[in-house]
Amino acid sequence: MAIIKPNNNTISAITALPSGVAGVDFLGTTTVSSGVSTVDITLDTTNYGSFKFMLNGVQSQTDGDYMRMRYSTDGGSSFKDGSTDYGYASWEQRNGGSFSSNIDNDTTNFPMNHGETAIGSAGNERTNFEITLWNNNLYPKVSCIGGGKNASGNFAQWYRTAVFFTTSTVNAVRFYLSSGSATFDGGTIDRYGFTK
Repeated sequence: MAIIKPNNNTISAITALPSGVAGVDFLGTTTVSSGVSTVDITLDTTNYGSFKFMLNGVQSQTDGDYMRMRYSTDGGSSFKDGSTDYGYASWEQRNGGSFSSNIDNDTTNFPMNHGETAIGSAGNERTNFEITLWNNNLYPKVSCIGGGKNASGNFAQWYRTAVFFTTSTVNAVRFYLSSGSATFDGGTIDRYGFTK
């Protein structure tokens, strides 16, 4: 793919990034099958330092559920769920509802949305999330923005940040729904890696 570079009112194409310059690679799409309760994604931490996930049209089969995220440092063999493994801060609002903010220094998961932004199960209530994981071996950080119609049929938006309390590199993540036994009703997850 060529990169377009303006130069003195002309346009030229560069066919590759200069040597030593990091870039962003598309790593693939995961289809969220209807009826599954968790989606696990293993990360290539040899070639990539940070990651972005684009969750498109993700929905629960249960009205009013919430999206959650956990991390792994053993390639997905287990996912951290201790009471002090995560910290987060957030704000969210919806049309016809109130503005709310939440913060927790010690919790068992990263709640990507809740409260005013409950996921709806109607056809037009699918939600989207953009998640960035700044992955290093000293407390990786996460940001999450999202939007869509919620379980009340009102447009909702949210912004959240989190810290993973680990000094190891995160090499897998898990997406699941708040009630634990709830199942997804479809969607896709596009994955991108920031090269080292």
